[in-house]
Amino acid sequence: MTPHDQHFKKLLVTFFFEFIEAFVPRMAGALDTRYCEFLDKELVWIRRRFRKAKFVDLVAKVKLKGMSGFILIHVEHQAKKDPEIARRMFLYTAWLVERYGGPVWPVLVTSYARPRRPEPNSYEMTVRGKSIITFNYDVVQLNRLDWRDYLKRPNPAAAALMVRMNIAVAERVRVKAEILRLLLTMRLRSEKAQLILSFVETYLELSAREELKLRREIGTLSDTEQERIMKMLLPGERAGLRKGRQEGRQEGRQETLREDILDALETRFEHVPYGLRENLREKIQEIKAEAKLKKLHREAILVKSLEAFAKDL
Repeated sequence: MTPHDQHFKKLLVTFFFEFIEAFVPRMAGALDTRYCEFLDKELVWIRRRFRKAKFVDLVAKVKLKGMSGFILIHVEHQAKKDPEIARRMFLYTAWLVERYGGPVWPVLVTSYARPRRPEPNSYEMTVRGKSIITFNYDVVQLNRLDWRDYLKRPNPAAAALMVRMNIAVAERVRVKAEILRLLLTMRLRSEKAQLILSFVETYLELSAREELKLRREIGTLSDTEQERIMKMLLPGERAGLRKGRQEGRQEGRQETLREDILDALETRFEHVPYGLRENLREKIQEIKAEAKLKKLHREAILVKSLEAFAKDL
């Protein structure tokens, strides 16, 4: 099993019924959520003295409401395109039926970014125009799903899997911010929230510039919400967020001082030519030290001429 498969399996085992609710709605309402047993992922195929092991990602033994017996739900994850997946889904189902004897509901989950063309949801075998086998299965192709459709659903599985949905480059920061907001509404236990956050960090790693934007986004939340987010985050992320909040406050003070300087000049001299104002703005924008900005603010109030102020810059 690849690291990608391990990440997905841990997420789906932890939030199995939530995953079914979000992505396999036809089955969700029929399941008795009081019972679920995860089975051995290894299937042993014996033929003419040869033993061949086949591995499936996740098989859950579940019960339907008001019915005796059980069914199997097989969830297979694909991190890259596989032209043979339809045939493999059929064979996995056949092996599961042979080994356990019960009916099987197969589900394919794909997490690759490209291509976006639809995955097949059936396997067919025909001989001389006669249909021999017609096999159907559910497909959850994440890169064809719109993450916005899951914003109003407080579903932990959907919140985590949003990071593998169809996300434009310009939307990456917003998606991560929305996931954090969703987690605030779910009130999950710490270990479950951290599992989702770890999944998100693995599959939606932001650049330094994007992280700064995210910190600013989080800074718009109330102090209580910011503290709750920090409690959920891993220690390293928590430190980064605190640093981001401090940087955000500092930048806010600096920007206020810059505007105060320009306003003071406008008040002092009634009219500042547009070209000169923009030139002053560019130079002031380059100044980061608050002490220097405060000094310039005092000078803007007292200076005798715009030319003298510009010269001091």
